[in-house]
Amino acid sequence: IFAPMAISFLAFILLGDILIKNTIYLSVYYKIFLSVLMTAPLSFFMGVMMPIGIQTLNRSSMSHIIPWCWALNGSTSILSSVGAIFLALIFGFSLVIIIGGAGYILAFGCLYLIKKSILSA
Repeated sequence: IFAPMAISFLAFILLGDILIKNTIYLSVYYKIFLSVLMTAPLSFFMGVMMPIGIQTLNRSSMSHIIPWCWALNGSTSILSSVGAIFLALIFGFSLVIIIGGAGYILAFGCLYLIKKSILSA
């Protein structure tokens, strides 16, 4: 799941600004369609991470931290959405996508370490 997610992030970073600048004249319906088309792959792959993480934790000796994971997921969802607005207004939307991608790379690293500890146990 890491490779398609990375490709989606890179495509969004590289093509997002070009698409937005070249389609600014289109009607709102086309813009909505393009927005859904651009964000759907990212949304799908980002949405898969939490269930995979919970499933992995449930199979490990760390299943007791699952309630904390839900709490962390909820609080970061709220804080990151507000923070993303401010960062996008100040630095641009591409930086927000890069920071989000870095967060998911960190999550993949944690998931890898947990799976590695399960296999070695």
